[in-house]
Amino acid sequence: MSTQHQQFFGHPRGLFLLFGTELWERFSYYAMRAILVLYLTDTTINGGMGWSTKDALDLYGIYTGLVYVTPLVGGWLADNYLGQRRSILIGGALMAIGQFTLAIPADMLGLSLHHSFYLGLALLIAGNGLFKPNISTMVGDLYKEGDNRRDGAFTIFYMGINLGALLAGFVAGSVTGEFGWKAGFVTAGIGMIISLVMQMTLAQSWLGDIGTVPAAKRDLSAKNNQQKQPLTKQEMDRLKVIMVMGLFVIVFWAGFEQGRERTLLS
Repeated sequence: MSTQHQQFFGHPRGLFLLFGTELWERFSYYAMRAILVLYLTDTTINGGMGWSTKDALDLYGIYTGLVYVTPLVGGWLADNYLGQRRSILIGGALMAIGQFTLAIPADMLGLSLHHSFYLGLALLIAGNGLFKPNISTMVGDLYKEGDNRRDGAFTIFYMGINLGALLAGFVAGSVTGEFGWKAGFVTAGIGMIISLVMQMTLAQSWLGDIGTVPAAKRDLSAKNNQQKQPLTKQEMDRLKVIMVMGLFVIVFWAGFEQGRERTLLS
């Protein structure tokens, strides 16, 4: 915590680095997602892939589902092996490569159009799994246990998410309408590059050692000094609440995403 003595608006300045990093990552994600189904269903003569609406929505559902599932794996890798900081950099790099894979002509990679497209999506999914859960964890790590500023910090952080999503719709739509689908993917890739550059150049000075050590390694010595205890009734009740809330969130967002795209295409 000693590295966090410099503050903006009553919060560690590292919060605003994470705010900006997440803003541009979300810009990248939503810029690509805004045009994905439209790109798939557009005619090939206009640069699209000529898919049916059903096939496009099926793929969209699979893609968004994997985007929400893979953070479970990414969080585990960060906690046990990579650390949050390294996971964010690797994930961001994979997503940037994925966006530009969608943007460049398939023959430049020696692949068919469909194989190139699926490769780009796979890179985006894998990168998101490493990036998404770990940057949020670092926001919490900026504050000591019981610090009442933490809730406000997450409010500020989520404002970055919403601002990135808002910008993405305007920018990606305008660029795609003017220059075509590939330009839209390039725009998304540029957003991810900005996010990466911010993290690579400012993280050490603004965040200190936060996120550099895997949580499992960091907590190992503390656990070795304590006898393993079973979960208390309060801890079990909290787990049950998390599971119930998680179920409702999954159902809500599954319906929301499908309804959103069907409304867009109708």
